[in-house]
Amino acid sequence: MFCPKCGEKNKENANFCVKCGESFEGKSSKGKSTKTVKDAKITTDDVKELTKEVTKEMTSEASDIIKDMFSKPVDSLKKYGDEKRFNLSLVLVGIMSILTGLFGMAIVKNLYSVIMDFVQSLYGGLMGMGSMYNGAPEVPYVKIFFYSLIAAYALSFIFVGILYFVNNVVFKGKESFKKMYVIYSIISLVVSATLLVSLVLSFISIKLAAIVLSLGLTLSSFYVYHMIKLVGPKDENKHGYIYVLTSGLFYLAVYVLIKMFI
Repeated sequence: MFCPKCGEKNKENANFCVKCGESFEGKSSKGKSTKTVKDAKITTDDVKELTKEVTKEMTSEASDIIKDMFSKPVDSLKKYGDEKRFNLSLVLVGIMSILTGLFGMAIVKNLYSVIMDFVQSLYGGLMGMGSMYNGAPEVPYVKIFFYSLIAAYALSFIFVGILYFVNNVVFKGKESFKKMYVIYSIISLVVSATLLVSLVLSFISIKLAAIVLSLGLTLSSFYVYHMIKLVGPKDENKHGYIYVLTSGLFYLAVYVLIKMFI
């Protein structure tokens, strides 16, 4: 059935709309009743059912986005770049952020032995042959994971915020922040896939993992440019300037944040 309030397609036996939460209780197929969730008595079972339906709907849509992103990536930016998918975009960026945290832990773990071998050899050379360095610090893997996760999530909002400012304020664009963030989240699927492959490769070869990561980030930059073509002003001559100015301001913001916290 279709929701009489927002038009979203739902299961025939659904009690609530998975998009706006409209209650279907007592409604005819024409949706003449005006009863809403506020008027209905919501039970625990209703909440569970609504949560289940929303989760299933988001999982199905995410699966379709992933499939289309790798089969026809540029078209998928146009197809799924709708601000109505903002909640789903938060989940997709969250997945990318989690993978960023795991990748950060993997890199530190794999480089740790190499670094410590270097420190021990250097210490031994300074203090005399036979001297061993025993002051190896404990690696805070949990902190690395959470710091990387939070940084990735925060930087997603910073980047889209800068793009929104440059596009709408400087170059007089009209697209909403939510739509920009949704398109960004679709691009984050490429980064997520790259991080996942690089994460596995990091246990085999750090150099190979770095190459794959670099290629994935380069590809995502290509998609960012197409993102700007979708949300930018009609004058295509301005799209390149938007890309360069947004990238420059973003890297400047990252530099400032690093200086502030490190």
